[in-house]
Amino acid sequence: MVHLHFSQFSTNGFEFSNSKLDIFVFSMGNTTAVREFIFPIASNHKFKIEFKPSGSSPSVFVNAIEAFTAPSNLFRSSSTFPRISPTKRIGDLEKLALDYAFNIIHRVNIRVQTINIDCDTLRRTWTPNDPFIFNNGPTRNITFDGQINHVDNGKISFDAPDDVYKRTKQLNNSLLTDEWLKTNDNGLINIYSKS
Repeated sequence: MVHLHFSQFSTNGFEFSNSKLDIFVFSMGNTTAVREFIFPIASNHKFKIEFKPSGSSPSVFVNAIEAFTAPSNLFRSSSTFPRISPTKRIGDLEKLALDYAFNIIHRVNIRVQTINIDCDTLRRTWTPNDPFIFNNGPTRNITFDGQINHVDNGKISFDAPDDVYKRTKQLNNSLLTDEWLKTNDNGLINIYSKS
């Protein structure tokens, strides 16, 4: 697992806030960002990260690179969920995993507070979902206080911390729907609805 830290700055006439990267094109502006990638490493245990300016950008930068080892069973070899890679290959996750890195865009938790890196086995931060809910009035928070029983030798414990599984929202009225709003990279808004 790799975290890339970006924080804009200016030096010797270069304006790094305008830099764009080819890994995924994004412009920094006047913000600080951490981008997370999860990818399997081949049996030779080597990997390489290259940075290239994108388009008319004269420069590229990264403030810090963090590399973490992830559990060997994070990618489930028995997974039958079909996936499509950016190279348009269709197949099971195991066969596609070496083709690309998984870039986490949003990690949303159904609860009121953030789950920080100290509570997650893979040092991830989980954002509360309330800012994404269009109309939060008809819902109420539900908490499970029991023990989470992970299956498959604990692999599910790497998917999310127990606190994520112990929280949910319930609609107060069966005739209402709960809607989530999310802006995608193209500036469009996607609405997810649950009845």
